[in-house]
Amino acid sequence: MVSMLITGSSIFTGKELIRDGYVFIEDGKIKEVGIQPVPDEISEPSLVLGGKGRIIAPSLTAIADISTFLIRFFNLKMNKRIELYKMLSKKDLFTLSLPSIYELNMHGVTTIFAESIDVSYIIDLQDKLGGFFGIAAPSCIDNISVPPSLSGKIEVSGYGCDGKGISEDSNDYLTLLGKRSYNLSKIENVYEKSEKIRALAGLPPNIIKENNKAEIVVYDTSRPPAMNYYKGTLDYIKNIYNENAIIESLLAGEDVLIDIGGHLRIGQKHLSEAESLIEKIVNNSKFQQILA
Repeated sequence: MVSMLITGSSIFTGKELIRDGYVFIEDGKIKEVGIQPVPDEISEPSLVLGGKGRIIAPSLTAIADISTFLIRFFNLKMNKRIELYKMLSKKDLFTLSLPSIYELNMHGVTTIFAESIDVSYIIDLQDKLGGFFGIAAPSCIDNISVPPSLSGKIEVSGYGCDGKGISEDSNDYLTLLGKRSYNLSKIENVYEKSEKIRALAGLPPNIIKENNKAEIVVYDTSRPPAMNYYKGTLDYIKNIYNENAIIESLLAGEDVLIDIGGHLRIGQKHLSEAESLIEKIVNNSKFQQILA
């Protein structure tokens, strides 16, 4: 049995603010949320995280075009991205997605609805990297079925791919399609927009409470940036997602994706492989035809 104990100066549960609290997790589920001191019966957890000056908060759910992130400066519209997905192999799509997942995790995202026309490499990403994945299926592509192991399917629409799905330009959800950056600092109501995606996909709200799956981000606001942010009111602290605060730890069920500010699943070797691959792709004649 894997157990984790997180302590913090402030816990934003998604509903309320708890000062000087703790969260106890067993086998990926939240077993107890309370006010310090930690009860004696919670002894010798497998992992202890957090500390003074930390803010514990629900992690995020986002829609993103993860396999085209490295070429975002080409400003590919949805119809062009779909052409690229058709051109690339499953292995290439997997490799190109790694820098995007790294960056999304570093912004506190643990559930990613990846724009894709191929479910198989998304399953591989979840199996090999941890975290949670669903499919953002272009509405102009038929017959994309999603297995129960993933977090579901959401339809998306955009230029050259009309339909009833969420528009790639929508500001109503945490939609990061065709963006030049995954930075959240200029997006209002980040948590609320994240929760709207979960509701649309039929996922339970991501709230820090007993018996919920642990999807948690721990911010270190004991030092800049966002130093002393943990002392704010509820209305203040629930906007921590916008403050570029240091993410010290990121949990998705039993998976620790980030610890001590470093990514535990994606390293420099993976990022270098993706960079080398994208250089080959942009010089490929087929890619030049897609741009034309």
